[in-house]
Amino acid sequence: MKKTSVAAVGIVAALALTGCSSAGGDGGAQTLNVYAWADEIPQSVFDAFTEETGIKVNVDNFDSNETMISKLAAGNSGYDIVEPSQYAVQQLVGQELLEPLDKSKIEGLDQIAEKFRDPSYDPDLGYSVPWVWGTTGLLYNAECTGGEEITSWKSMFDPKWQGKVNMLDNMLAAYIAGLQVNGFPANSKDEKEIAAATKSLIEQKEILSGYNSSNYGDLVANGDVCMSEAWGGTQTAKIVAANDHVHYVLPEEGGSLWVDGLSIAEGRSKRGWGLRVHQLPAAP
Repeated sequence: MKKTSVAAVGIVAALALTGCSSAGGDGGAQTLNVYAWADEIPQSVFDAFTEETGIKVNVDNFDSNETMISKLAAGNSGYDIVEPSQYAVQQLVGQELLEPLDKSKIEGLDQIAEKFRDPSYDPDLGYSVPWVWGTTGLLYNAECTGGEEITSWKSMFDPKWQGKVNMLDNMLAAYIAGLQVNGFPANSKDEKEIAAATKSLIEQKEILSGYNSSNYGDLVANGDVCMSEAWGGTQTAKIVAANDHVHYVLPEEGGSLWVDGLSIAEGRSKRGWGLRVHQLPAAP
């Protein structure tokens, strides 16, 4: 059965960060500072926020949760809103780098899809509101592979693709492939299974072009690599839509689902922001 080439990504909810008043605890904040994944929050959301409140938005982007966590851990980041993935929420909460959400200032939580309302990584959405979800899978260029369909993680460990394989520069993502290619669940805690995955990933390094989480889609589209581990999100969807040879698939062994949410950085709630959740239609 041919896999779909459409990236699996949908909007769960749009979090409109609405200023309760223009005067925050710092005597009148007129700028909202956001630290987020590139291309995941549409500019239209920021424009609508500014039009409604008169408050400008500064946006910086990061390419990994680890970069974002390090930035916040260093202190005095200046960011009000951050966009961590699920496991990063747990780490940030553990390091006391996020503000607990005051539900009395959040409108519309009941509009969030039920399966996202009480996630294991953030019970009862205590520190984050889900923004987008997607999958971890494979992106490949059929022209580069000579028409061969890539449907399994095994292809990314096959020496015949020497120098034409890219992996995400992300340890968690790497272990998803390393575990599943061995027939183990992506969330395995079994030491022997993790050791087997580690062995496979070390051996895989010999055939890799590199580890890249920023422009891997361009590398695949240009044929610089034939395939890459990929996040089925906005960037991947754009690459697939723009090139008939590029396809995104969930491997036969399975993939994984991820969720990126919006949170308030520790110490920033004093600025007086209120929150509102808007329901948006899911992407096809």
